[in-house]
Amino acid sequence: MKTKVNKKAAQFDELSKKLHDLSIVMLQVRKWSGAKRLRPEDFPDQDNLPPMEAISLGSKRLIANEHLAPFTRLRQQAITACHEVGVKFWGGSVFAVPNRKMATLKRQLDRISEEFAAEKRKFLMSYDERFERWVTGFPDFEGVLRDSKVTKEYIDNAMSCSFAVCHITPSKDPGEVHKTLAGLTGELLGDIADVATKLFESFPTTRSINQRQIRVLKRLADKVAGLEFLDSGIYPVRAMIEEFVGSVPTDTALDPGQTGRYLALLQTLASPEAVQKIMSAAHDEGRPQEDVDQHPPSTTAGTTVGQGNLFSMPF
Repeated sequence: MKTKVNKKAAQFDELSKKLHDLSIVMLQVRKWSGAKRLRPEDFPDQDNLPPMEAISLGSKRLIANEHLAPFTRLRQQAITACHEVGVKFWGGSVFAVPNRKMATLKRQLDRISEEFAAEKRKFLMSYDERFERWVTGFPDFEGVLRDSKVTKEYIDNAMSCSFAVCHITPSKDPGEVHKTLAGLTGELLGDIADVATKLFESFPTTRSINQRQIRVLKRLADKVAGLEFLDSGIYPVRAMIEEFVGSVPTDTALDPGQTGRYLALLQTLASPEAVQKIMSAAHDEGRPQEDVDQHPPSTTAGTTVGQGNLFSMPF
């Protein structure tokens, strides 16, 4: 009896350590829309409305979209940087990231935040001039647009780029911890399937496989390697990707035989059922049969992370 208790305690400690090996990164990137809500009194003459450049979907545009593009680009860069090494956690712009990847990720996010702040300073310095150029382009509606102008202080407060890093304190309930790990593994499998599906669907357009697609697979393998401690069954999936990437040229397009292997790999990775079979086989090989019978693998691609009694502590 004591042996069983000790075994369960050791299993729980192992599960808890996996959560301790993760950091939670919360992105907060806010950008001004460059528009203001339309009011009925803005354009009482419904037969004389501004062109679509100036109004759309219930809002009136106060500045050209092109001037806001840098902030959209930087927001996407921040999300991509987190997504390349981590998985979504509790939805939104919150990611679970391996601790050993945090130093590099933090440098990337710091650089993006600094660039965002620099772009915002440039935007605010040129705001008045760009606003004037915009509204004078619509002389029949200049008065309405001019009356809607927002202050630089408003824009300054509406735009920011920052992030916070927290650690997880596991629940005392082993079931909650297991459910959270299963959910994170499910997110990882969902990400694998998404990447594979997009690559597969792009093939009819490109009709050839070049180094860009191979680099995408290599980044995917690196991501899986960083997170495979969540579930030992994911190792052979990562090995499949690495084996293929290591067997093809690094400077030329793939030949027909290599292209066939590439498409077969993508079909496997894009199928949650196929990946589950690979993981189940790995679990069965790595555990005693009586343990397999009592605790079959339960990870499911796309599983939502269970919040349970987990909470995050800032540091």
